[in-house]
Amino acid sequence: MLRTINLEWGEISWDRALTAASPNVAGALEKALAGNDLSFEEGLLLATVEGKNLLALVKVADELRRRAVGERITYVVNRNLNFTNICIVGCAFCGFGRGADSPDAYFHSTDALLAKSVEAVEHGATEVCIQGGLPKDLNGYYYVELLRAIKARLPELHVHAYSPMEIT
Repeated sequence: MLRTINLEWGEISWDRALTAASPNVAGALEKALAGNDLSFEEGLLLATVEGKNLLALVKVADELRRRAVGERITYVVNRNLNFTNICIVGCAFCGFGRGADSPDAYFHSTDALLAKSVEAVEHGATEVCIQGGLPKDLNGYYYVELLRAIKARLPELHVHAYSPMEIT
């Protein structure tokens, strides 16, 4: 569902927006403002808001951000590196897993992923996210060697890597 934010909303304070929200949305947002966890149902409610309720959500989220970190807003330039799409699990999590004999199966070498990491930094990346399928016979040292190669060449690059299933 595509939602648009009206630029005129910038002039409205979070507390004013909250008074215009429906009671159930206002209640969930007031709970968040008080530092309390939301229930699953409240989270689902906020995920589907529109109109004045969306305005209240946006304004309260911005207020919570301001309270947490002030006016400094940052972002990460990230490149996702998939080292292989070969996977024995067969689940639907990633949507790209292939069998080892599939014609479009791939496994990237450490050198290839290092080159992709260098390219990412050259394009402004500050982080790489490394993930992949679960091939049957992968040597566990591959994970360590890949991290060592990237950090040796790009020590300032943040590396976000591997799921628990990949390293257990």
